[in-house]
Amino acid sequence: MMRKTLFYALFLTLALTQVKAQMVNKGVLLIKDGTVVSAENDLENGTGGDFINQGKIFIKGAIVNDGYFHFMESGKPLVASNASLSLNGDGATISGTKEIFTNDIVLEAKRKSAVFRVEVPNFHIHGEASFDKGFINNGKNPIVFEKHATVKSISDDSFIRGLVTKKGTQKFDFPVGGDFYRPVSLGTATTDRSVSVRYYNTDSDFDYPHKDKKGVDVLDDQEYWTISSDDPQKESITLFWNDNTTSTDILSAKKEDLIHAFWDLKNRRWVGAEKITLDEPNQSLKADYSLETTMQPFALAVKSYDLIFYNVLSRDGDNLNRILYIEGIENYPDNNLRIFDTNGIKQFEIAGYDNENKVFEGESNVGGKHILPANVYYYVLVYKDEDGKEYIKKGILYIQ
Repeated sequence: MMRKTLFYALFLTLALTQVKAQMVNKGVLLIKDGTVVSAENDLENGTGGDFINQGKIFIKGAIVNDGYFHFMESGKPLVASNASLSLNGDGATISGTKEIFTNDIVLEAKRKSAVFRVEVPNFHIHGEASFDKGFINNGKNPIVFEKHATVKSISDDSFIRGLVTKKGTQKFDFPVGGDFYRPVSLGTATTDRSVSVRYYNTDSDFDYPHKDKKGVDVLDDQEYWTISSDDPQKESITLFWNDNTTSTDILSAKKEDLIHAFWDLKNRRWVGAEKITLDEPNQSLKADYSLETTMQPFALAVKSYDLIFYNVLSRDGDNLNRILYIEGIENYPDNNLRIFDTNGIKQFEIAGYDNENKVFEGESNVGGKHILPANVYYYVLVYKDEDGKEYIKKGILYIQ
């Protein structure tokens, strides 16, 4: 049987303390600033135990926390700290019924494939997280990066496989991945918010059908992310493609045709982002969103150049279906739209239709401006692609 070292009320202030037995705390254990503790085996903080680390502790075994595990004494305000927790074993489980709060944390496992399984309700990081070697597997139990927390040294050798939350306003690279590091980069915000990200290296089609889409030609069938925020403010989100994880359809497409796609939770379909900033050297795509409070899927995609006509105009005063909306027309700015009545008389013509400033609202602009009566009409759209090839679309338009 492994020998245990019990702590009931102890303040460690030595320059170096090495504990080879299992550490079990049932009282108050305070590791003061400037103290280094090396735990060769497991650390257990029992029910009612206060484990306060203000120094540096290296743990090679498991951690079980059923008490207060923090770098600040209970009831005291947060201040700048030198405290750090290093996980440097061959992989272990961090479990228990209570949350864990750390300042700095260092992953420095003995081997690259080592896994630290986090099963506590929440694992909070207030300082710097250094990902040197080894992985955190936490599933739905969030790793929470608090307001001033930062990350460094993230690579394919060390990241988080599970849910990650970031609080505050600062720019942040979420250290998430599956078999490889697959980050999401979050821009700077104007006010504090809490954004959560999780990565999945699997096809999203089963839960979020790829056939249901708008403005999207092809979706990545190898990976996707889910993202949410507690604040609807605009967020700058950057996704990255990767030769090891991204689908061939995405990698082989023209880079200028790559976009984000997000799952519209209300209408249950994928929607392509309209305004994308491409950074090909960094293999990244950036777009702005008002994030949902529910986890929302995001994926890399190829935009669609198809035109879809929403051909029913309504004058019921609710401002819906107010114009002839042509989805995808922004891809063909060199265009000309004509509208005819049932007698073949032209009632409307405009060049450069754009759904915003140049639109058809049910009014004639031929022979004097006037409102057209409710009836059936016909549209003819002539448009050219970037190579100058000309196309024609014809169809029926209804004014109600």
